[in-house]
Amino acid sequence: MIFTVPFAAHSSGNVERAVLLENGEIQHLLPPEYHGNPLSKNGILCFRHYGWDMLTDLTDVGFKDAYACIFNSESMGYFTNQIIFYCKK
Repeated sequence: MIFTVPFAAHSSGNVERAVLLENGEIQHLLPPEYHGNPLSKNGILCFRHYGWDMLTDLTDVGFKDAYACIFNSESMGYFTNQIIFYCKK
């Protein structure tokens, strides 16, 4: 599996930004942060930034290997380093 997530490279654990309450309301723990969404020009609320512990979490749920790879490609529009995650069963 190859994927990207909001990532906090400075943190070992996850950084919770918002939580969904039982009554359906959103409680912001940090200032709201919206990411790109092809279905809405308003973006989508980011609830969490994942930390480095995610790699261990992936192996704990059964993936054999889990890696973080740095990727950039001017021809594909990635002008700065992007972190892409890779894991396999």
